[in-house]
Amino acid sequence: MDILVLNSKFLITLDQTRRIIENGALAIDGGKIVYIGKTEEVKKKYPSADRVIDASHHVITPGLMNCHCHTMDQLTRGLADNVSLATWISERVPPFEAGLTPDDAYVSAAACFLEAIKNGVTTLADPGGPHMDQVVQAVDDIGARAILAERLDDIPHRGGRVSEAATPLTEEAVRTGEAFVKRYNGSADDRVKAWFSLRTERTTSSALGSTIKRLADQYNVGIETHMVNTLDALIRHKEMFRGKLPLKRYQEMGLLGPNLLLTHCNWLTDEEVALVKTYGPKVCATPATNFALGSGGLKRGTIEKMMADGVPVALGCSGSSAANFLDMLRVAYCLTGAQDVHCDPTLYSPETLLEMLTLNGAKALLLDSEIGSLEVGKRADIVMFRINRPEWVPLFNPVSNLILSSSGDAADTVIIDGKMVMENRRMNTIDEDDLLKRAQKTAEDVADRTGTRVHGQPAWKMV
Repeated sequence: MDILVLNSKFLITLDQTRRIIENGALAIDGGKIVYIGKTEEVKKKYPSADRVIDASHHVITPGLMNCHCHTMDQLTRGLADNVSLATWISERVPPFEAGLTPDDAYVSAAACFLEAIKNGVTTLADPGGPHMDQVVQAVDDIGARAILAERLDDIPHRGGRVSEAATPLTEEAVRTGEAFVKRYNGSADDRVKAWFSLRTERTTSSALGSTIKRLADQYNVGIETHMVNTLDALIRHKEMFRGKLPLKRYQEMGLLGPNLLLTHCNWLTDEEVALVKTYGPKVCATPATNFALGSGGLKRGTIEKMMADGVPVALGCSGSSAANFLDMLRVAYCLTGAQDVHCDPTLYSPETLLEMLTLNGAKALLLDSEIGSLEVGKRADIVMFRINRPEWVPLFNPVSNLILSSSGDAADTVIIDGKMVMENRRMNTIDEDDLLKRAQKTAEDVADRTGTRVHGQPAWKMV
């Protein structure tokens, strides 16, 4: 055996029967889980291994998933606080992104994956930005797992009615997206899955959408897209496309299907929610982003309607300037705010929220045959949360403590694809102290070059 993990206080499998194993253990070989059970069973079957880890002060879970995160926004933290999405797009984050060099982009992506792993996230989906080849390199170096895509659009953000016919911009977007998938799908020892990404519902023509759907089916990969995050996005779409609803238009393109991942979805109508149930596209909710941008998602209850229809909703956090943190346990807790909005404390049990962070995330990313639960034959993406901490005492139900009391900071050891990426809160794959210094300097340099540093000044006098 490569690794034996023994003596876990609780091992939360997320398997079909949702077993929680007291004094649990598992054996890892060749990047996969080969046995799981009580510690004494595992020790009897496998008396030795290259590495033996004592997990007696830990709760073990599958790796958490962030199904929507812009790695190129990692260095914009603090530059887009308390603004609308329109201002966020026009004045804050995209102008900063435009100033990134390839080296800057690598630092941004590496810092993003560092924060994710330090919070127990083993898989992250990035819908695209500048210099995506540098993001692939960062994934390879750090040892993360990721869904990556080039950001594709063929309609500029201008408003007013537009044509949906193919244009040179359409042809360029198709070439860019297909080249990325062909080059990078399966790279980094198959930890990178290359997808297509349609930037937003407002910047995608019918010609582009239908072509990308055909290519995604051809290459057996997924498609990411932002979907009506705000009321303004819905109104602009209806202005541009003669009153059509966004998901109805996607239906007309033939885009709706199990390999489409819709992010946000706050302003879908009941008619469109019914389309989600009928056609089976995946959904990623972003409650922390809703809080930051005032999207109105919890008030409208769209996610709750889809959950009630049996849609396996996953979770994402957009990025450091849209959610302001990459701690997915905090993101999950944000969703409990819907219980106050709808006066119903039963909407989101801790078990439901943990499923959204693991099993539902794996389904959304088309990886549920490989990750999302701790089962024999699946890839060994595992998080050990340290429990000799105040927020874990007393400990009766480990799922409750994890989701409602703890934070990603309790992630102590992270194994991805059978490799020890983080151990005792320290990264094994990179020099994190050096990376954090580079990230701070890079953020300052880019903010100065792009004129966006002014947006990060404190409201109070600095002396």
